[in-house]
Amino acid sequence: MRTGDSGQPGPGAAHNIAQPGSIVENQAYEIHHHNRHFHITPADTAEQRYIVGRRYLEAGSPRRAEELISEAIRRRHDQAEVQFHWLLAMFSKRSFRDLGEDERDRLRAAMLTFDFYDPEDRYTAALQALGLLFQHLLDGATGDAVAAEAALHELDEDLLDKISYHLVDVLAGVTAQRLWERTLERARVARFANQRTARARVYFEPTPAMPRRGAPAAGYEAPEGHPAEVAGVGVCVLAVSILGWLTLSGGSPWGVAALVVLLVAGAVLGRDLFGWMYRADRVSLNERRHHGNGFAEDGSRDGKGFVSQLRHSMNFYYARHRPADLSAQEWLDLTAGVRQRLREELAETFREQRTCAESLHWLIRYHAIEDKRSFEAGSFHDLGAARRPDWRAALRFLGALAVAVAAAVVLFRASSLAGQLVLLVVLVSGCLAVGVGYRLYRARRSAADDEAEAAALLDRRRQEFERWKQTISDQMPTEQEMETWLLSDITVLIGKVLEEAKWKRCEVVSNAVIRQPGPGWRRGRVDDGPWRYSKYQLRIYLVTVDGVREVTADLDFRTGEIGKVSRENFQLDSITSVKVIEEVNGGRVLAVMLNNGEPREIRVAEGVIAAEAVGSEADDGLGDGETTQAPPDPDLVKLVRLNLDATGFDHALRLLEGIGADGKGWIRRHARA
Repeated sequence: MRTGDSGQPGPGAAHNIAQPGSIVENQAYEIHHHNRHFHITPADTAEQRYIVGRRYLEAGSPRRAEELISEAIRRRHDQAEVQFHWLLAMFSKRSFRDLGEDERDRLRAAMLTFDFYDPEDRYTAALQALGLLFQHLLDGATGDAVAAEAALHELDEDLLDKISYHLVDVLAGVTAQRLWERTLERARVARFANQRTARARVYFEPTPAMPRRGAPAAGYEAPEGHPAEVAGVGVCVLAVSILGWLTLSGGSPWGVAALVVLLVAGAVLGRDLFGWMYRADRVSLNERRHHGNGFAEDGSRDGKGFVSQLRHSMNFYYARHRPADLSAQEWLDLTAGVRQRLREELAETFREQRTCAESLHWLIRYHAIEDKRSFEAGSFHDLGAARRPDWRAALRFLGALAVAVAAAVVLFRASSLAGQLVLLVVLVSGCLAVGVGYRLYRARRSAADDEAEAAALLDRRRQEFERWKQTISDQMPTEQEMETWLLSDITVLIGKVLEEAKWKRCEVVSNAVIRQPGPGWRRGRVDDGPWRYSKYQLRIYLVTVDGVREVTADLDFRTGEIGKVSRENFQLDSITSVKVIEEVNGGRVLAVMLNNGEPREIRVAEGVIAAEAVGSEADDGLGDGETTQAPPDPDLVKLVRLNLDATGFDHALRLLEGIGADGKGWIRRHARA
């Protein structure tokens, strides 16, 4: 989940301590945040539909936003603010050329109403400024461009920011350069604003699994009732009974007193002896649990299973959270048994609970930090060492032993020959009975201690669980913040490309950005919202009169770090065809064919529909192998469209298709449009 010092061991180390989730192949982990941010029902009011539509716009899904805001307007929720955001939604991630005739007619009709809104409303001023811009684009009136630029710069900062971000392609060639410089500067500031590096990663944190009482660790077992042991204990009990009967029937007061004293002293001796023996055995048990079974971990496993993922995560977090004076390898070796016990407990407790290893990272991290703290405090090796008895306990034991020996001697002398023989049987069989009794005592006390420790551990884990849940809730970024950070990354990247090419923004006739998932991605989303990825591969197409520059860059969204950047230029007439491959699970692949090479396949969107949701093949009973396919879930189809909208796919497709169809003539057509 997190980035940072992984504390990797030296070459040849057997432990894999790479970051959890750092996957070479495109394997993903999905996080679903449950909230009602985008929730809408048929009974919701027009105002509520506008609010949700605006949220979609802020989250980078303008087509869904346009749909909801248009519906709000049709339901007579028509204000300057609503019209303003409807215009932003209409043009976001589109160029003016992308509008159809019906959309242009709607735009002309809307422009006729701009002057009827409250003149004191700041959104009315924004509508009028946009009206000048659109009038210029519709009619080609050159005078309107200057007036539009002046009017735009007189707007409030937040409104101008929204126009700059959402109408970036519409503004190209009109007021682009001045607004672009302002947008670029503000993007550099907004890119890491609001603690982005600390909070963006929280979005991709899985919902933590609630702690459960762990499976009990292997401990001491009670005696299994071996025939010899049962016989020995039975003989001892019978012999004690007979000895008592013989002593009482013999009528010797010294014998009776000695028997009573012997039984009391024996009880005192047994209590103290059992306690000391148990503490020593408890230390041995804790040492075995602490150091494990001594088997080395297999570092060659594929890491796809639940236990392997737990092992991988533990190696990472223990290597990351280690004492300052120990290397990662030394700490991993020292905690091998601790991690093995924890792994076995979690595997046994959560394996059948449909719990993913990712949702246990908070618990693994908690134990790694706690073990580090205990080591630094000097208590890591404190396994409940057997304490030497104090002098009072030693005197009590020695006194009880002396009294028991004296009482046994007195009883022996006061007893008849039969009583003496029975006393000898009691002493011999008593040794076996004491051993059996101790093992029974040890098993019960060990189980009680394990239960108490498990209860205390569960309580501490619950406290950490609540703390971590609250931390996630407090630091969870909003959808608007996530979109703002991503837009700022894209803006800064475009600025870098323009600077290296020594281009002005106004020299770019059009551009398109495709946000495709990057290698090793994980993704998350809120209810009814688009997927967001921890890693992106950004593809930017900048079109000038000289050709097309394709820029591909890897972006780690959690840190804002832009990695490898590659550039390629090709002529406008190099694109021969563009094809969209629609996968059955909802994924989309854009195939661009150039006249000088193999087709470029760009995975625009990962699948969101499970195979069983898309359709199932069933034999129709005719034996001809024909299959039937059930229609996909409408909600999942809507999610596919929502994700495509968020990627910028539609505009990029129209741009590349237009260039592929017209070649250099596209520039002239674009200018006329």
